[in-house]
Amino acid sequence: MISRFKINLIVILTFCTQMLIAQNQLNFRQFRSETEDFFKQPSKWTGKDWSIIGLTATSTLLLMQFDEEVRDQVLMTRENINNLPAELGRIWGEPYNTLLIGGVNALSGVLNNIYMNKKVAFEIYQSALYTGLTTMLLKSILGRSRPYTNEGSFSFSPFNFSGDDEWSLPSGHTSLAFSLSTVLSENSKNDWMKVLYYVPALLTAYSRVYQDKHWLSDVFLGAVIGYTIGKWTVRIHEKNEVPVNPIPQFSFYIKF
Repeated sequence: MISRFKINLIVILTFCTQMLIAQNQLNFRQFRSETEDFFKQPSKWTGKDWSIIGLTATSTLLLMQFDEEVRDQVLMTRENINNLPAELGRIWGEPYNTLLIGGVNALSGVLNNIYMNKKVAFEIYQSALYTGLTTMLLKSILGRSRPYTNEGSFSFSPFNFSGDDEWSLPSGHTSLAFSLSTVLSENSKNDWMKVLYYVPALLTAYSRVYQDKHWLSDVFLGAVIGYTIGKWTVRIHEKNEVPVNPIPQFSFYIKF
């Protein structure tokens, strides 16, 4: 017969576990609240945040000085535009890949009632939406010509909403790839996997330059956007999972 002490301990452990995840409901109400918070972020930026934005902008401008040279070198040495690494990278950055990986996690989470799978799916879609909106806004405002148009790396048509040829900066595939990889990496408990999840995102950045779809500076800015938003999305949920009053950590395997 199970002693009262064991029953009480099981109840306490269960209650502690529930408290750790109860604040993340992963529903539309939470999504709406966090989306509102996302759009309010610029009003909350500190001096450190503005410094990071300034550093990113400066780095992008610096890389732009080498865009033409990098493109010339790539075109001279390129043999197969659709080689395996380039195609794998392109696929990782496609929207349908994000939908597929998020969908697999969502389905597994719902069918097996696994909280972490549902959380990962929620964050994949959430981060992808924020990343996509940010990327498209910048593309339209900046209106930079893509390399294959042969108009030069400093050809800009600001506030261009007419077509894809002037939507080079930042790279959408790269931003989406890094958004996906960052969410997966941040939710992994394995140190090796945390690093390996970024390999396909780096291949995406490579493929966009190799296939002459983007300049080097385009993929750099896209990577920063995807990584930053992915990190922010995971962080807001981690904050929700921390109890207001710290609870002692117990081992789930207790021998009496």
